Formats: sequence, structure tokens, C-alpha cells
Amino acid sequence: MENIKYALIALPGFNTSITSEGLLPVEDNLFVTSTLPFAIPDDEIVEMGERKKRRIERSNFFLVSTMPSQTPGVADAETLELWSEVRFWFHALQLVGFIKTGDKTTYIHGGRVDGTFSVRGSPCWLHPRVAKGTIPSDVTLEDLKTAAQISNTLRRVSSSDFPGYRFNRSILSYLSGNTGHDIESTFHLYMRCLDGLLCFWKGTVLGDRLHLIVPEISRNRAIYLYQIRNLIEHMNNPDIGSIDKPQIRLKGKTRREKTIELHRCTHELANIVRLMLLSILQDSKLLNLYSDDRKLQEFWSPEGQVGDEERREVWRNHQIDVLVHLIGSNR
Repeated sequence: MENIKYALIALPGFNTSITSEGLLPVEDNLFVTSTLPFAIPDDEIVEMGERKKRRIERSNFFLVSTMPSQTPGVADAETLELWSEVRFWFHALQLVGFIKTGDKTTYIHGGRVDGTFSVRGSPCWLHPRVAKGTIPSDVTLEDLKTAAQISNTLRRVSSSDFPGYRFNRSILSYLSGNTGHDIESTFHLYMRCLDGLLCFWKGTVLGDRLHLIVPEISRNRAIYLYQIRNLIEHMNNPDIGSIDKPQIRLKGKTRREKTIELHRCTHELANIVRLMLLSILQDSKLLNLYSDDRKLQEFWSPEGQVGDEERREVWRNHQIDVLVHLIGSNR
């Protein structure tokens, strides 16, 4: 039996109906399985703790990356490469559709030597959440393949030396929003992501630019989203507004209605930025634009030579019908 190294992410309560007792190939050396492909050694249980062990054993889905290795028992550059592969695959999956887990994900790596598996690390990792009212569709094999195909591009643009700083930070803001612990922080991070993509500085500018890509979003709606963002940014309660402008606040008469409204706004933003990021990663012309901050700011500059018609043409094949994505679907 061939000696290998592996890295995997265990996903408890993952939204998929895919079942596979063995490793199901997805792309190159990327696999999925619904059962842990080995028993955790007793000595590793003591090191990782019973809680992490139970979290791994409760997982219903595993993203796995493997490679043949001459040094399967050593954590080295091969281990880091496998970790990067499976990590960016997981990140890309969050762009292809909404995903959720019932608990923190767990990353482990190790090797197989003469048929015996070792476990070399077990840190807890992210806990992706979705806004209330979001009903993620089951992740399909096609979703997994699409995520695998864009993961290398995502890995490249996420590196510290990638020249498109705004796009780099936009991706980070979106992924951070997916694991936010409170809805206000999540909303703010998604709006920060949108700012990186559209280069706006006030609500009216956001309204004009967003309308080019998401025609169903009115300019007034975009301005409203921007105003709620400002309240949160400057530590004002969005339920009641600021002292000088109390009329600008979340819609709704009761606290419950306002909370529902904030979740709706957050879900709306999540759909928009997710689909915009995915479009950029899949379109070489858009990616080229977002790989150069100067070029991007000239593209959106009101004093520049690019008009709305040209902007609309660049985004024409990626206009977002956000209403299709608002309830009950991740596509």
C-alpha cells in the first residue's frame, strides 16, 4: 500500500446529502467522504481531547487532500501544501453557495505508513453561519467541482503579494462575515466587502454603481443599506438611529421586526457580494480589472474616462438577479 500524506477538514452538520463510504474523487488529489477514513489512534485522542474527537466523529462530511510521500510521518512543506489545497477549497465552496455547519470545523493532517494512519494536528477552525431566514440548498458534487476549479485562483489572489489589494481584502471581509458571531458585525463585513468591489464613498454613489450590476436593487434601497452600515460603523444602535438623525434607522415597529429586517439586509448583501466575487474569479477580464487597484479606481472614478455604459458592458454577463437568491436557495 502506497505511503501518503493527507490533510482534511471535518464538517459537522454540513448541508449536503452526498454519502460515500470511501474517498470520492472530485478534482486531481481532492476527495470527499461522509465517513472518517481511519480510526483516530488512542494516543492522539489524549492529545486532542475528547471534545475535538467527538466533534470529528459527529462530522458528516470531510474535505480531503492527499499526495504520495517519501516522508509520510513528517510534517513539512508537503503538509503545508496539502493544508493550503484543502483550506482554499473550503473557502471557494463558500463562494459557490451558502454553506453551514452545526459546530466548528476541525483540521487534521498526518500520513499513512504501511497501511497505518497517524494524526499530526487537530486545531479547531471556522464555524460558518448563515443569516436567519437563509435556507442553504444541499451542496452537490457539481458545487464541489466548481469550488475545486476556482480554488487555485482564490489561493493566488489571497496571497500577500497579490497586487489587487482591494479585491484581496474584499474576499477576506466576506469570509470573515461568514463566521461572524453577531449579525451587526456580519452585515458590516459584507458591506466592507462591497466597498472594496465598488469603490464608493457615499450612499448615492453605491446606489448608482450597484444598480448597474443588480438592476432589481433600487438606488433608494442601496442608500438605505449604506445608512444602516454607517450607524453600525459609528457605534450607533441601528434600531433607534443616531442622536442627530433618529429618522434613519432599521425599518420596523418592534424590536423583533427590526431584527428580522437586519437579517434580511444581511442576507441580501451576502448574496450580492458572494455572486460578485464568484463572477470575478471565473471571468479573466474581470479578474484582470480587479488585479490592479489603480485600474479599478479609474474604472469607477466619476472623473475618469469610463462611463456607465462601458461599466455595464463589463458586468453584462454577470448581472445578478438577487431576488432569485433571497430565499431558500444558494444558487
